[in-house]
Amino acid sequence: STSGAASTSTAASTSSDEQVTLRFAWWGGDERANATMEVINKFMEENPNIKIEAEYGSSDGYHDKLATQLASGTAADIVQIDPETMPSFVSTGDYFLDYKDYDFDLSNFDPNYIGLRVNGNFDGKQLGLPTGIAGPALVVNEELAEKYGIDFNTQYTWDQFIEWGKQVHEADPDTYLLCTNKEYVTNLVFFTYMKQLTGKTIFDADSKAFNYTEEDI
Repeated sequence: STSGAASTSTAASTSSDEQVTLRFAWWGGDERANATMEVINKFMEENPNIKIEAEYGSSDGYHDKLATQLASGTAADIVQIDPETMPSFVSTGDYFLDYKDYDFDLSNFDPNYIGLRVNGNFDGKQLGLPTGIAGPALVVNEELAEKYGIDFNTQYTWDQFIEWGKQVHEADPDTYLLCTNKEYVTNLVFFTYMKQLTGKTIFDADSKAFNYTEEDI
């Protein structure tokens, strides 16, 4: 899984002794909630004039609820947003501040990294910041691999992977080589594969049209 960009809707700075209450909304299980609360409590210890009110729950319906809150002006001051959902919020309203307009220390972030759209940068405005980095991984069933003569310890290509899939399915029509979430395949595999194949992203950022033709493929 990946962490969403944390975007804020706070609009003004305050003096160091003024009492401030900020709402912070995110989704996740107990492990994420406990880790986040530790950071919140540490922050409040170091900034006694700032109180953080935590609002968290499951991911089910989170972004739909947030969309309603943003439109009605009732969203939390600090919100976690999935990188894939952020563009739709940015396109429908001026909800988020630009970190560059405020006294935020961004020196610990690689400018090339946070300059990417997926990490909250829209037309030069830093509307969000990544809260972490994660990556996908394949979990291998060693017994199945051995049964069908597949050696995952070797370096293999997508073409080889496809051939292995055919090999497994032909041997047993009820068995498939790869089981995964289709959204993960689309976003993490297909888009990357097409970029490698064509040298282009899937869509043109301005026209929203496909960046390549059948001939390119």
